[in-house]
Amino acid sequence: METRDDSDDYERGEMSPLVTETRVNKRDEVRKAGIQRIQRDMSTVNQLFKDLSGLVVSQGDTITGVDSAVERTVDNSQKAREEVEKTDKRHRQQQRFLLRIIIILVVAILAIFLIRRML
Repeated sequence: METRDDSDDYERGEMSPLVTETRVNKRDEVRKAGIQRIQRDMSTVNQLFKDLSGLVVSQGDTITGVDSAVERTVDNSQKAREEVEKTDKRHRQQQRFLLRIIIILVVAILAIFLIRRML
């Protein structure tokens, strides 16, 4: 299938210069409209990237805040564990001390009871 070229028609005298100029103008307008559409699309894409950049920065700040909160939580958890261990150790020491006092009291009472019985 053969395609027709406007310039061939013009050279053969089949088209007037006005028709050719009109077609060229229409082609130029279509190109110009296409270029303008591409420029608008590029501007839209540019704005999307700017918005995305803002979101990334904002999320970066949020992630940094979460990260530092996690670090503080880990530190606080370790300190709390150490305090619980200290408290547990003190509690066991107090229990041993009370047990010793009870044993001493029982021995003292038995000694007093035995001494009184012997007298």
